[in-house]
Amino acid sequence: MGEDVAKVFVEKCEEVVNSRFIIADKKIQSLLKEVVTNKALYAVLEKCLMDFNYEKEFLKAKVPVIEGQNKFALSLPDDNEKLIAFVFCLLHEIEDKTRDFQKFLQDFYYNNGSFFEGYNEFCVKIIRPFMYTMCAMLKTSDVTLEEEAQVSKFFGTDIVHIDSPTLNIILESCDKMALILEKSKASEIRSERIFIIESLKNAVLIRDRKIIKTAFIGLMYSLKGVKDCSKNIAKLEKTLKDLWII
Repeated sequence: MGEDVAKVFVEKCEEVVNSRFIIADKKIQSLLKEVVTNKALYAVLEKCLMDFNYEKEFLKAKVPVIEGQNKFALSLPDDNEKLIAFVFCLLHEIEDKTRDFQKFLQDFYYNNGSFFEGYNEFCVKIIRPFMYTMCAMLKTSDVTLEEEAQVSKFFGTDIVHIDSPTLNIILESCDKMALILEKSKASEIRSERIFIIESLKNAVLIRDRKIIKTAFIGLMYSLKGVKDCSKNIAKLEKTLKDLWII
């Protein structure tokens, strides 16, 4: 099971590496979707995001190339869990256009005026370390999903206040989407999607801001193209934005 998960994950990473810059966002989207919809990968990611401050880590990662000049390189965290969390957050920014990918490459990986070389360097220094580290984490992780859920309740939580009416709105939207998916024909995809919905509901019930955000990101990727769920996704997004969670 673990080897199959790692194999598919590596394939998605290699698709990004072997892609061209102009279509890289689609390959990155596919990679992120694999991470958040696969139960084993998602469990590792959830653990890595505990107590992780992306904005702080990004500032720490910017290392001056030449002292006194406004030119920086990006140095990934040494800690494996922080590395996975950092790259996931960075790729999510790139995929949803929060961070301009072209400008990012220009700022950190633009060599000899070539986007081709810059993109290759990005893959070597960002995608491949992410791939190797995630595979290593999969091999060493023997924590069950149930145990991971229990740890999440007590370790490093960032509690958000959700009143009862708002909680009911969120849970109702989740239940409506689960009901829609129960009627779908694609059983394998259906079970993965329902798993993410249940993860979101659990995160909301324990009021953990970071886990709620991670689960919602996973749900957005998983349900892209499912028109019957679009209204409930939009309702969830508005509700979570009103709570300053996303």
